[in-house]
Amino acid sequence: MRSRKFFALEYLAVILSLLDPTRFSPQDRLLHTTSLRARARPYILRRRKESVLAQLPKVIESHETLELSDMQRTAYNQAISDHSRFNARMGFLPLFNELRMICDVEVKSGASTKLDRTTEIVSEISSNNEKVVVFSFTIAPLIGLQQRLKCENKAIGSVLLKGDMSLEERSDTIQLFKTNREYQVLLASTKVASEGLTLTEANHVIFINRCWNPSTNIQARDRVVRIGQQKSVSVISFTSRGTVEETLDDLLKKKSVTFEDIIESLSHNYNEYSDTLLTLA
Repeated sequence: MRSRKFFALEYLAVILSLLDPTRFSPQDRLLHTTSLRARARPYILRRRKESVLAQLPKVIESHETLELSDMQRTAYNQAISDHSRFNARMGFLPLFNELRMICDVEVKSGASTKLDRTTEIVSEISSNNEKVVVFSFTIAPLIGLQQRLKCENKAIGSVLLKGDMSLEERSDTIQLFKTNREYQVLLASTKVASEGLTLTEANHVIFINRCWNPSTNIQARDRVVRIGQQKSVSVISFTSRGTVEETLDDLLKKKSVTFEDIIESLSHNYNEYSDTLLTLA
């Protein structure tokens, strides 16, 4: 079986061959990583925040592994059993998605150790008069969290940003979070809020779950970690112990290593890039 790094090299080689078929070929995927990286280097300009602003806010990242509640574990095991008996022909993906949803919230009971822990953290943040953005790639945990906050601590105001909102509704929701001190929590779909927003009013980020694409998670985090942020930023993410989420964590780590090995090493400064363009002209 081909490694993930091979597939990353393959994708890069194909993209380069489309950009300049006279210099590149899809067969370049067979080159050693160092060789392909050296050939691609003049064609890739990566503008990083560190080159724009040296003094970015300090980021404190932490990861917590949580046990499933008894009801979640029962539902989790039952889903595996049901799939083995009835849905084996459908493949693993539907089961994978169902198991991930159970790790967030058990639907029938609403049991969720992630939401329990998130509620604790949000309450602490609120007590310090600070704001937090809570991300989830599915909307159900965000709705559940909002309901909990309304029931358990009415002093903590929250707004929900989701994909089916109109542009006007999204704008009003974001402005309410930004300008109204009573709304200290923004509950945001990762897909909707991972690009185009500046949320430096918050200095905390919580990931109830993470997307399989590490770039999407980084882009979401960087809505808060960006130019104009005046405070250090804490970023917390969760994993449910003994579940498919541990497999996802391993995948995210491997993808990040591959990205750094192939793409991150291509970073160079603008002066060097300008010189290279003159050489290629």
